[in-house]
Amino acid sequence: GFTLIELLLAASIAAILGALIISAQVQSSRARALTGSAEKIVTALYAAQSQSLTQEKGSSWGVRFSHTDPENPFFAIFDGPAYVTPTSTTYLPAAVDFTAPSQGATTDILFKQLTGARDDEVGGDITITLRLENTTLTESVTVSKAGLIARAASQ
Repeated sequence: GFTLIELLLAASIAAILGALIISAQVQSSRARALTGSAEKIVTALYAAQSQSLTQEKGSSWGVRFSHTDPENPFFAIFDGPAYVTPTSTTYLPAAVDFTAPSQGATTDILFKQLTGARDDEVGGDITITLRLENTTLTESVTVSKAGLIARAASQ
């Protein structure tokens, strides 16, 4: 048989291993929320660009990234030369936040009809950055002046 000390030691080791596994799974789930949000942003940008290229509704299309409400950051697809009414809105998960645009700000990325290039006065790239709260994990989505969309992750 086993002594009481051996049973307590085995139970303690099992509890520690269980806690480590649960912690790793929670962190992995949170990281997937960050990656999934970046993927949804890329999808929204491609959708707006595609709708501009095909002149859907006879209009240009864009995506607004809003960090005006720190509790409800979102991005929204819109049609027309400026953001008025979104056609679809996606809120970021609770564990994910924008670092660009900064808190209190918005960023609009508008695509030109027929070319799909960005339609703004900004000379260089526009980067939207997401961060997983309480970590250094970030995902960035960059749109060049020519309309090229790229995604990058960093730690």
